[in-house]
Amino acid sequence: MRKVSGVLAITALTLSAGILSLHMAGAQKGHPSRFHLVALDDFTAYKGGVLVQEQRVVVYEQLSKIYDGRSRQYVIVPEDDERAAWSGEEYREITYDYAEGRFELSRKRLARESQVPAGILETGSCDRNNRLMVPIDPSIAALLPKNVLIKHVASIPYCNLELLGVVYADPSPPESTSDYAIWLAVIDRKLMRAESFIELHEYMEFCGMTVADVTGDALPEITLYGYSQGGSGYSKTARVYGLEPPDCKALNASHK
Repeated sequence: MRKVSGVLAITALTLSAGILSLHMAGAQKGHPSRFHLVALDDFTAYKGGVLVQEQRVVVYEQLSKIYDGRSRQYVIVPEDDERAAWSGEEYREITYDYAEGRFELSRKRLARESQVPAGILETGSCDRNNRLMVPIDPSIAALLPKNVLIKHVASIPYCNLELLGVVYADPSPPESTSDYAIWLAVIDRKLMRAESFIELHEYMEFCGMTVADVTGDALPEITLYGYSQGGSGYSKTARVYGLEPPDCKALNASHK
């Protein structure tokens, strides 16, 4: 049984090798990282939004428009394989279901704007210009690289361990764009040490994150939400990851 809890977001700026080494140096020396983030899939909606549910992802993307010189208005242009079914819908709805360790396309259809779930097309909750800084316990902050901006903190259930996920970003230089790099630190709260520093995205704005609760040895799913503005419009992205340690018996034994 899984339930979604917490919310998180992403943005990014391409990092130099020097900044990367700075983050890796933040971990305590003397032990190897025991956790690895496995990318399960990446979903991007152009001028739309992404809805992540239990074992399912639904992408809503706006249909293309062109300028009509006669009417002096932008008109919707469906793809060739959509023309026969199109009756004025503004969006394309694409559904993926999770089975046997991967997401598979299960349905693709047209949808009107009124059928798109409320809120997923909005971008106001995203961290524009890298300003968000949430409070964090000083003992946890001491385990992170210095002077970072904390975006989100959430418990990560796995192997009966007390794991904490901390999403953070480096401060943006004054001349930078709104996009920035987002990192995830995995903290072992019982041992009070940082296990991993993982770059989640290179160039995006932070919009949110969810962590799915799991039981047994199931792979914890972490979904990251981001926003990016380009010359032709915006895109919203959901990246689904799994946190993959070695076997749970060995991990639990190391905590006794």
